[in-house]
Amino acid sequence: MPDKDEMSRFWKKLVRQYASEVAKVVDRAVQEVRKQLPDLGEQLGTDTTAIRTWAHGRRDPSRSADPEADWGHKTRRWVDAEGKEHVEQTRWFGYKAKLLVDTRHELPPRARGGVW
Repeated sequence: MPDKDEMSRFWKKLVRQYASEVAKVVDRAVQEVRKQLPDLGEQLGTDTTAIRTWAHGRRDPSRSADPEADWGHKTRRWVDAEGKEHVEQTRWFGYKAKLLVDTRHELPPRARGGVW
């Protein structure tokens, strides 16, 4: 079984050389899934998550070994049972993934052309 890096390189090469054929295969697969799950895409949920990079963060991200990465931050505020306010900040160098999924069937919506 190929590892994730090999699959990523293979997929990029495949799409680069055969983009229209890949799109047709994906569209056909979506049609088949729709037959089995007609309510797919009706119940969606979102979330975000930090994806840290192995590159060292720099003040100027373009000078980093991963120039597409950037500094991200998340602030979480809450009040505990005693009424005390809390603020928790998290910073990272990398990316922020924004996820959209069908919560009933645990599948992502279609990558192109809207939801399934």
